[in-house]
Amino acid sequence: MIDFNRILKQKAPVIKINRKNLPRHVGVTTNGTFQWAEKNNKTIEEAFRRKYENIRSIIKLQVKYQIPIMTIHVLPEGAKQEDALDALSSFLKAFSKDKFIHSNQIRVSVLGKWYDMPGIIIEDIKSVIDETKDYDKFFLNFCINYDGQEEIVDGCKLIVRKALLEKIDPETIDKSFLKENLYSSSFLPPEIILVYGLGNKLPDLLLWDSPNAYVFFKNKLWQDFSKEDFVNALIQFQRQGK
Repeated sequence: MIDFNRILKQKAPVIKINRKNLPRHVGVTTNGTFQWAEKNNKTIEEAFRRKYENIRSIIKLQVKYQIPIMTIHVLPEGAKQEDALDALSSFLKAFSKDKFIHSNQIRVSVLGKWYDMPGIIIEDIKSVIDETKDYDKFFLNFCINYDGQEEIVDGCKLIVRKALLEKIDPETIDKSFLKENLYSSSFLPPEIILVYGLGNKLPDLLLWDSPNAYVFFKNKLWQDFSKEDFVNALIQFQRQGK
């Protein structure tokens, strides 16, 4: 007779990650705040609290697994609801003083049209950038008021301006030159993108940089993020890279 009680008490085997074969850049979307609140009969405030708690959690995993670059899509372009802005402002204020960020020398950059946000958000963003500008151990990008297509459009606009000023020959424009004019010009392309949200929709995160990235559709809301999601993605990345 099978002893099911004994089987249930057995611990799952510990899966070890080869730390010599990890991605250098991980992208993450954080979709699902309003859906999660409605689905779980929770307030929007609670949904945003969980959102930013999980953002902190995945940043700690970035450090734990020594991922040099992480890009997190925090707020899409046009998302200007008061509760969303209040939650973002509170997060940025606390984040700029977070001991974990400073002790691990995490440099924060913000990608997107954040300069079009309300004044308080702009000041909060400037503060977190300034507080971490001298660090170079880890790099953390927050995408705020960000749209992947707009990133490419803005890059094209910069190139056109340079061409009109006769600074460049149009014939010299290639893929690498366009990359140099994107928000993400200073960073390697992502090797993994974790997509949160129900369904398998292609994310608009780092569109120009993502053709060769492994995309993992979690089919769950960001508020339900877990450490296992991240670890499993790293393991799958290693397996697919063999």
